[in-house]
Amino acid sequence: MEDNVQEVYPEPMEASEPVQSIIMETLRFTPRSVKELEDRLKKPVQMAISQTDMNTLSTFVEKGLQVNNEQAMDAIEEYLNMGADTMELQVLIIEVMERDGFLPKALNLAEKIRSQFKKMESLNLDTLEILG
Repeated sequence: MEDNVQEVYPEPMEASEPVQSIIMETLRFTPRSVKELEDRLKKPVQMAISQTDMNTLSTFVEKGLQVNNEQAMDAIEEYLNMGADTMELQVLIIEVMERDGFLPKALNLAEKIRSQFKKMESLNLDTLEILG
């Protein structure tokens, strides 16, 4: 089981563009996997993707990697250990869903969310410097 995770994440590193790129190349959603997601989560993927609970995220990763839930949890744990967080994982899943045609590409949701995160980080850094 752990060997499969090591193939997806070849070496420890911070969650960065290369790590996200590896995951994007590995995650794939098909009509069949999306139907299975919707059946399991009992809601359309467009609604389910807004949830950040571990059950929902692990189900997306499980179906996107075409692995069992234990392997999906191992992959998420490894991703988080590389410095990422669950919000980054959620945005990455949104980006893959856009790429694979299950969310509107024209809306560019993943990029808009990333932009909002950067604005929030900037505000937090400015606030910390003022309070510092």
